[in-house]
Amino acid sequence: MPRDAPIRRNVAAARSPSLSSILTTLLEVGSYVLLQGHGLFTDSVLPDVSRSTTFKYMLSSMHGASTSLLRLSSPPAIDMQRVRQRVFKLFSAVRVRLFSVWATAPESQPGTVALAPQDQAIHVPTASSDEVLRSKLEDANEGLKTSYAHFAESRGTKGVKALEKAEDVFIGGDKLATTALTIFTKGEAVYESDAMAPVRESINTFVEDNHVILDILDGLGNLHPYIKGAVGAFRVVVKLDAKRRDNEKKITVIFVKMYDMMKVLCELQNIKDEDTPGPDGTTIKARMQTLLDQTTKDIKECANACDTYSKKKLIVKVLRSSSWDSKFVGFLNLFSDRREAFMLALNMHVGKGVDKANAKLDKTNEKLDRVDENLTLLLKVFTTLVPPDQQQLADIVRARGGVDAVVGNDSVLASLAKFKPSTEIDTAKSAGPDQGSRPSDTDTETDLRALKDELFESVDRAMQQNLEMFENKFLLQQQKLMQEMEGVIKHEGDLVVKRVLRGPQDRIKDRDIYALWSDMRWRGHIKARHFVLALREFYLQPLDQTYPSDDVEKRLQGEKSAILKKETSNSGRSQPADTEDLPLRSTNHADNWALQYIDLNNLSAIAEAFDDDASGFITVTEVNQFSSSRPQDWSLLQWLAFWAKGWQVVNTYYVVQINNLFAQMFGLLPHIRPENRQLASTYLENVWKRVTTFTASYQCAFGEYELWDRFKAYGRGEERRLEDGLKTFRHRIDGVDTVTLITGPGRIEKYLFPMLYLLLRRDLEIFRLSRQNVVIGHRELVESTESISWLLQCANYRGGYLSNVFQQRNLNPEEQFKTFACGMFHYGFDEKQLWSFKTLLNFDNANFMKTQPPDPNDEETLANPNDILNHATPAEGMYGATRESLTEKDSRTSDLVKPFLGRWYGFLGGRGVWPALPMVTFFLHASDFNAFETLSRTAGGYAYSIVGHPTATTDDGAVDFSSTWVFSSDNSRRFLKGRLSPDGQTMSGFWGGAEDELANEFFCTRASPEALTARPPPAEFRKHRIRALWRFALQAALDQVRRRPWRKSWRVYRKARKELKTTYMEYMLREQANKTLSEEEYAAVANCERQMTFDEACSCFVELEMRRRISASENRATYWCDVCRSKIRGARWTCVTCTLEGDDTLDFCDKERCKNSFLKMGDAAHTPSHDMVKIRRYLFHYHDLPKLFSDARDIITRARRLFQQREDESSVAEAPGIQEPLMKAPDGLLGLRPSQDHRDAKDKGEDAGSVVESTNEVAGIRSGLAMSSARAHPVPLCVSCSAKAALPCLVCIDCKDREDVYICEACDAIKGGINAGEHLSSHSLVRCMSPDVNTSGEDVIDERLRALESRVAGYSDRFSALDDKVTRIERLLEIAIEGAGESQVEQEVGL
Repeated sequence: MPRDAPIRRNVAAARSPSLSSILTTLLEVGSYVLLQGHGLFTDSVLPDVSRSTTFKYMLSSMHGASTSLLRLSSPPAIDMQRVRQRVFKLFSAVRVRLFSVWATAPESQPGTVALAPQDQAIHVPTASSDEVLRSKLEDANEGLKTSYAHFAESRGTKGVKALEKAEDVFIGGDKLATTALTIFTKGEAVYESDAMAPVRESINTFVEDNHVILDILDGLGNLHPYIKGAVGAFRVVVKLDAKRRDNEKKITVIFVKMYDMMKVLCELQNIKDEDTPGPDGTTIKARMQTLLDQTTKDIKECANACDTYSKKKLIVKVLRSSSWDSKFVGFLNLFSDRREAFMLALNMHVGKGVDKANAKLDKTNEKLDRVDENLTLLLKVFTTLVPPDQQQLADIVRARGGVDAVVGNDSVLASLAKFKPSTEIDTAKSAGPDQGSRPSDTDTETDLRALKDELFESVDRAMQQNLEMFENKFLLQQQKLMQEMEGVIKHEGDLVVKRVLRGPQDRIKDRDIYALWSDMRWRGHIKARHFVLALREFYLQPLDQTYPSDDVEKRLQGEKSAILKKETSNSGRSQPADTEDLPLRSTNHADNWALQYIDLNNLSAIAEAFDDDASGFITVTEVNQFSSSRPQDWSLLQWLAFWAKGWQVVNTYYVVQINNLFAQMFGLLPHIRPENRQLASTYLENVWKRVTTFTASYQCAFGEYELWDRFKAYGRGEERRLEDGLKTFRHRIDGVDTVTLITGPGRIEKYLFPMLYLLLRRDLEIFRLSRQNVVIGHRELVESTESISWLLQCANYRGGYLSNVFQQRNLNPEEQFKTFACGMFHYGFDEKQLWSFKTLLNFDNANFMKTQPPDPNDEETLANPNDILNHATPAEGMYGATRESLTEKDSRTSDLVKPFLGRWYGFLGGRGVWPALPMVTFFLHASDFNAFETLSRTAGGYAYSIVGHPTATTDDGAVDFSSTWVFSSDNSRRFLKGRLSPDGQTMSGFWGGAEDELANEFFCTRASPEALTARPPPAEFRKHRIRALWRFALQAALDQVRRRPWRKSWRVYRKARKELKTTYMEYMLREQANKTLSEEEYAAVANCERQMTFDEACSCFVELEMRRRISASENRATYWCDVCRSKIRGARWTCVTCTLEGDDTLDFCDKERCKNSFLKMGDAAHTPSHDMVKIRRYLFHYHDLPKLFSDARDIITRARRLFQQREDESSVAEAPGIQEPLMKAPDGLLGLRPSQDHRDAKDKGEDAGSVVESTNEVAGIRSGLAMSSARAHPVPLCVSCSAKAALPCLVCIDCKDREDVYICEACDAIKGGINAGEHLSSHSLVRCMSPDVNTSGEDVIDERLRALESRVAGYSDRFSALDDKVTRIERLLEIAIEGAGESQVEQEVGL
């Protein structure tokens, strides 16, 4: 039968909303794919390939079938998430089955397909109708035999063993997935039961029903004003919840219960007067007021919990699922109880006697019993309402030993934090920094600490930290709802319809569009293109009355003159012309300038402005939204002109500004403090490329100055509105809902560039502060990155939506994105079109890759750090103790707990030393009536919690207690049991890792930390208490005196404390470098920790953090040599030639054998003759390298030309019989002593002057030529050794704007970089080699020979001419020596 027969046979069932038919289709298709998967083994190619390749072919087939099915089964009534979950379940089982097939392939009998022993053989049907399938299955058996035979030959090899281990992992994962899906299925069975039908129906209809209930409650609010607070809060949180894209079913269930509670208030419509007393004399307002006030608080608290939960990382949601489930179940119970209280209050008020009241109560009790039954079932299934991605990660956590094992293992926790789900569920693309094989900038240590703190954080504390952000959201959403309820802004020209509605056009507000819609007799929607064309003709129609239609030329000229006619005001600015002679539809004739932009060229832009959903149709609702969104004093014609061309002009301004902001950031980066540099680099690495993907795609409109003058006021107004929204959240965006609250309704492309500009402008201020003034906190730029990521996430959601719409309209998304929204989404659709070196090198007007050096006067205009930064700096005590005070709850606790409350300082001993940790400090609060708790941090910055309670009292007034300390650094627990002294000033006792193993001492006191440092160890108190007390008192008094700043000993004390901290940090640095400390060294560390206060220990760890940051900024990139495969330390060589052929750099270390090696890469090969650059600092892959490579090639060309010219000149100068010109010396010719022949001639009285004169004349001519040539082509000198540079040598790329800087390779290698003048050792260098350098291969040799032949041929001609000149010179010398006359010399010279 045909391959797609099962799919085609069940198309009708797939389109049915019945889930049973969907599952039937899935199972049948899955079984068919399984059988066809066996048939793949018969391919003639597959027996020779590995099992992993076969697996890839099989999964490809399975994926194709599932994709086809999902494309068919997508009616709106179907829950596609459930369909995808079942697809995942089916193919997980299929994958396990396929693995079992590979594991064993025994001899099989005809009519069966060989499977693993634990599986049953699939019987081959023998019916004639299935003859083809039977034949395929028998062929599959043969294919299995052949595949197994080839596999048996390779059994025992390393590759097969590794593959088998990988398969074991896959099989184990599939088993876990099967188990999890079984659990999920059981929970889903309860959820799908008849008893849960009301709950399911409420969930499915929640979005539709809540609007109806809200409208009813709003109406009741006018009748009963006391319910407005609760109703308003409910409306706000429902609106906020609707803005979240990733709502989970758990949260939806909570809102359904909230909805059920609020629905009871609809019964108030039967109560007309709130002041009418009930049977007991109490008014309904008095009866309900307290309940409603508390309900308002509970609704806000619940919404805050949902908002906090939605922002948690996937790993946090999984590892802390039990805590969050408990919190959510508490809200379910709360809303159920509150619903019961509402109903009882209402029934008590409306009752007309005891009998009627009892009857109503009986009915109420019956309803509540049913509600309780549903709630009980809901609570059972609530914890199983887990999305597939969380379920997958939860399975992995269980496989790794559970939550405690994962949290206690840093490597496992770090790997799980990077987990990405592999389900079919559509998780919208999260645009992240695509670094490929390049190094990652993630600060793993810092990120891991932040993750542990988040895992360690209690649910209540997480909600408290999120409360400010949520309250800002709540307030902003409340304001927007109030504006909507007060009415939309009235626009001049809006149509007020007073007659009874007769059609869809009567709902249109704008007069002009109403008239057009009525004239065209359109119904509820019209094609966007037809609408825009009709609108254009509507406004230009009066031109037909002024100019006859047959006189086309005159009509066009009249239209042009009417539009372009302008008058100049006194201010000199161009103003629209008075075109009253042109009776256009616009109410204001001064707006006729806009008609020139309502043309065919801008048709798409205008259509996009109306058609928000990109469906290609414009509805009445969209028309009203468009007309109502325009500024209050603008006409519709102005608004149309803005979206036709003005929006593009305004966005062009922001694109230019964004590029300038990035250029300033890149320029500031080398000047930023080393402590901040890595954070700034990581920010740029994660943000620049993603933002540039949108800005580089945008089709800018430069030179439209007139339009910019017209629309910049509106652009600046929108910018101020967005800035106010960002200031509300302190420029922090934590989700898609926050973006929507700030921007308001509408397409994200309307606000993307202004929002990016505002966020980047604030981040630039952080860069400027980071230059010299402030050491910023780790979270500062991380939150900035997250804010931009959420904004770009909205753009990615929009791009994905548009792509789907274009495909449904049978349009090519790639082609549509080239023009849609001025091409904003073009490169986002396919980033590879932009992010390649070849594209970037040839990119027109690539302003996004520029770097702007910092302004020297920049420091004078720095902003106040308190206005910019959201987090404390390390200098302000990032890890220090927070100021706390006793709360009202503390005052209501028991008398046994009160003595424990307040600030404490202490030490914990261990490992045979005192103390085992630096000083700790904490502030205890009452957790309930008979217990205390707190959350604090160690001096190293790690969080820990304390939970304890008093256990007994002694006769002398002391109190025994027990407590548990949990540390976030390793999720370890410390169990403490001790005694509070009768005066309540000290706590002491023992602690251990288990409750029955308390072997280590601890001591805490309310005294000052300075006094605690003077206290001797507990061992001394046990040995001789009186002596220890005296020593304690003397040391404390002595330290107190030394700390007084006016005494001479103060300087000595400060110096001693500084040396103490220096010694401690040296030990800590050794320990951080994984160097084991000896027992003596551990004792020395403990002695340092005992003498340091908590603040001093914090300062040490802050200093260690700063050193770690500096080290990370200096060694932030990790590259590997492509020859020796070792980590590159120091200089990195990168081949320009090979990198430009691809996108990944070809890197070499500084070893001679590596950088001068030959490397085969597929069809190409790297040779030493390739252009190579030497890099000693971090460069951004796509921002810096393209420009670096372009400059390197230009410098190489210039340097080679210079060396070639010098070589040619040297060849002439070194010809036979010619010497280098020397300066004339007074005692002889050419700087030599007089020859014997010359003396002889002088003795004989011969005229030797003629000889000297002729010889000096020739030498002077030749010397002048040589000197002029040297001035034209100076000899390059090494800036280090001043020797003549010779190939191969290095040339500085960063000094290209000045005279080229040449360096010998040996000098640069020996000194590790050269600093000479403005040239720095960190500058990048390019290696300049002779093009004739020896390379491997006959082609290279032939090329060299041809080049040499060409050069020799040129030299031959030049040597011939030179030979003639030398002959004439020799003749002159002979004549001079022989004493010939002047006339003969002149004759030879040719005078």
